[in-house]
Amino acid sequence: MTQALDRSALLRFEEDLLPVLEAAASEGRSNDASARRRASLPRRGLLSVAVLGILLALVVPLVLPEGPGGATPAAADALHRVALRAAELPAEPSPRPGEYLYAESSASATNLYVTGSDVPNFFFETTTKRSTWISPDGSGRIIEVSTVDFPSEEDRSAWRDAGAPRLREDFSSDETFGRGELGYVDTDELPNDPSELRSWIELRTGEDTWRTFSMVGALLRYRTTPPAVRAALYLVAAALDGVELVGETTDALGRSGVGVAFTHAGVRHELIFDPGTAELLGEEDVLVENSEVDVESGGPGAIYGLVGPAGTRASATTYLFSEITDAISVSPERSA
Repeated sequence: MTQALDRSALLRFEEDLLPVLEAAASEGRSNDASARRRASLPRRGLLSVAVLGILLALVVPLVLPEGPGGATPAAADALHRVALRAAELPAEPSPRPGEYLYAESSASATNLYVTGSDVPNFFFETTTKRSTWISPDGSGRIIEVSTVDFPSEEDRSAWRDAGAPRLREDFSSDETFGRGELGYVDTDELPNDPSELRSWIELRTGEDTWRTFSMVGALLRYRTTPPAVRAALYLVAAALDGVELVGETTDALGRSGVGVAFTHAGVRHELIFDPGTAELLGEEDVLVENSEVDVESGGPGAIYGLVGPAGTRASATTYLFSEITDAISVSPERSA
């Protein structure tokens, strides 16, 4: 039996990586900003990272960083292929002053609620739909709408028997940010050589492979990441020890893609990408072993994540849509 409290670092991975990327933003602000396109990082967490960049004319060298180890052969092959595809695709435009990068994402998680009574503990699922508008001047808007459901009727009945306690519907929010209130990462400073890019990332992650793999995902999340940098990111993942091929799979919305994963503390973190567009479709955390908690340690009303039997999809984030818009009052219409 694995105690979920042993995975506290996993539960906090977004908060831990956030200062890393904000430090990178501070580095960028010390240079001449007028010559650069920027990428924004809302301080709310990595689920809303937006990485924007300048058009790079150079083609990324499609060779892995030197050194032993690396992903399994099957994973490395899949990552090499998507890197080649990424390098040949045209760059996406970045927002100009007065414009915003609008993006939609959806995040879900399974949680355990401790009733602290004769009523059985129950699982519930949260889904948060997020809309973000981010401008090059650091202003923008973030709307989050959270809903709650239950994986089974038994869980719903236990919730009712416990008095229908309020769960996480109150996490919904609508916040507007003024000029400079959102952090920035300047992607024109990102190397497009895989070895140099890996060094840049590991300088900020302490050469922790799990954190490095997570940061690769953070920098891939928006399609405006420059093609050469996107290709280099996939090659960095291919060079990491322990990265394995999940194979053909689907994201939380059923979209087909290819998955690669890194396992840490009994949780497999998956990156699911579209091999045709080289876009990151989503990320998932899947339990690879049974995970339980000492429910008495938290007391009545305690909520735990990353808990359940092996094979449980503990959390998932899907990246749905992005487009340049000139207003934050309405969502842009999707292209057909």
